[in-house]
Amino acid sequence: MRMHRCRLAKSQCTAQKNTVTIISLETPDIREQTASFRWSVRPTSALYHHEEFVMTFPESLRMDAVPEAIWWTVFLACVHSQWMFLRPCRVVLPVRLPHGEAGFWLRMVDVQLQTHEVTRGVHEIRRDVWIEEGSRMLKAVAPLREAPLCGSSFSGGKDSLLQAALLCELLPGSRPLLVATTSPMEGKSDHSTSRRRHVFAGIQSRRDVTLVEVHSTLRAAWNNGFPGVLGFQTSVNEVSDTFLYFSSLLVVAYAMGIPHLFLASEAELQENLEIDGLHVQHPHCMYSGSTQRALQKLLKRWGMSFGSLNYPLHSSLVQSLLWRRYPDLADLQYSCWRMNQDEACCNQCAQCLRVALCALSVGGNPARMGIDLHQLFPALSDWYPHPLPPPEEQLFPKRRVSLELARQMVQFIQNMPESRMELLLDGISDSPKNAETLKAYARIRQAAAGYPTGGPTGFRDDYMKWMDPLLREPLRKICAGAFPMEDPGLTSGMRERSDSLVEWITAPLERTESV
Repeated sequence: MRMHRCRLAKSQCTAQKNTVTIISLETPDIREQTASFRWSVRPTSALYHHEEFVMTFPESLRMDAVPEAIWWTVFLACVHSQWMFLRPCRVVLPVRLPHGEAGFWLRMVDVQLQTHEVTRGVHEIRRDVWIEEGSRMLKAVAPLREAPLCGSSFSGGKDSLLQAALLCELLPGSRPLLVATTSPMEGKSDHSTSRRRHVFAGIQSRRDVTLVEVHSTLRAAWNNGFPGVLGFQTSVNEVSDTFLYFSSLLVVAYAMGIPHLFLASEAELQENLEIDGLHVQHPHCMYSGSTQRALQKLLKRWGMSFGSLNYPLHSSLVQSLLWRRYPDLADLQYSCWRMNQDEACCNQCAQCLRVALCALSVGGNPARMGIDLHQLFPALSDWYPHPLPPPEEQLFPKRRVSLELARQMVQFIQNMPESRMELLLDGISDSPKNAETLKAYARIRQAAAGYPTGGPTGFRDDYMKWMDPLLREPLRKICAGAFPMEDPGLTSGMRERSDSLVEWITAPLERTESV
């Protein structure tokens, strides 16, 4: 067996135990349209409700066209980010992975480990994860032929709606693939609401796309709050979800011969900082540009590309472009994950407030998305922007993103004075609630008064180089025609750190070395 291990520093293990956990992965079992993935954890861990998950694909797809090596990539993508919660652990495989892939996955663990440990105040870190490979070699994967065919992960959020619209506009007649992953999780209804069904039907009726839905039990297999027991400031789905969505997209696209793949990753997700030699990203680094571009190098050998169409765009610009350029799709936006089964949104959370204010700032009506201002503003009347922390803390990625989102919210509010809000409410209805809603909005405006916003939000042209060359130039024209350009000097350090991190993660794929 080959064993791979890397020690990052000299401190104690996060799990604070001496017993090495053995994680044994079984060969994926592919039967007709269902792929089953099983493993065992010994000693057992409260991390998992079930040590298995399945992915079920439509009958229209030929699963026998997907090579075993891709199924192993899916398995490792879906579970590797959870290993940091089981340290020290030895991951035992029955197969020998292609050259460099074991080292690649261990470094992907490192990326998340550094971010989440430093976020909770730990600066001396040991990975304490080993991979032991078996002797059976996996067969090489036949690369796909190049073609201007694209697929995108689809959820109905503003990012995936924008990506779908852009692909339809820029590649007319290509009928882009949209892959939706339905995987309900305990305590959440966002994957099972009637609103989600409405969104899926709506995008197919309004654009010439091929929507494929993949069903999975992965998100029901874990105890989502387990990391908090260990002191982590995250949940399992916050480090794992987009790896599942990537995996669904990968399998469907390979089976259909589609080489260009996309999954949303906004400008905020590219925030990073080096602290004591450690590379710290935003806690949602599971879909940062660094993570996506590392996966892109893994897929390159199969003739496939992977990335995002949103790298240059801040969150507010994504929604703004959607509402201004594709107003016929804007009402499908599905961004709240706290709604109940029969709701379009919860009308109670800061996410709903941000979505509503952004739509209002560009002349849109939030009611088209199911947002009720009569509920939302009174429920959030005590909202206030994130207070400015000391200057040294403002550099921390999570803080920077919080401040950026607060700045954007204040800009939305400034673009929607009370007089315009009054006209809007009167236009919606002559409700006796209008006066109460206006008072609540006035309190929100008062909370935003005096908060520093700087100049208008711009797009990051220097992130265009990360994009798939197939669409890079037409996307640059769209962004340049819609928004001012952000000074590249403001983000050059983050961009360079991201590039270096991608090179480090993927180095094992390029050469034989100790990892």
